[in-house]
Amino acid sequence: MKYLVITTQDGDEYGLPLELVAKKRAEYYAAKDPDTTYDEEFKYVMEDSYEGIDWFRNNQNADDFKESDYKLLKPRRLKSLYERIEDREEIELRDIKE
Repeated sequence: MKYLVITTQDGDEYGLPLELVAKKRAEYYAAKDPDTTYDEEFKYVMEDSYEGIDWFRNNQNADDFKESDYKLLKPRRLKSLYERIEDREEIELRDIKE
């Protein structure tokens, strides 16, 4: 499964399933652009190595997703989840085995 891996300034790493970001973006473009479909937009994000990162970075807030959607990959220190995600420093795409 592909995840956006979000690294906070404190070094915490969180995984957010790329498919959740792809769904949000596909919903947006399918509603806004009559020349595209939800399926086309969803597939585009899932197959592109950068579009999900770009969409999350520029169009989403951490609390657009449920806390349970995030997977803690590497903790550093205790803070609230949304505080940690908002402190993001880096976002990348990775395959993570469940």
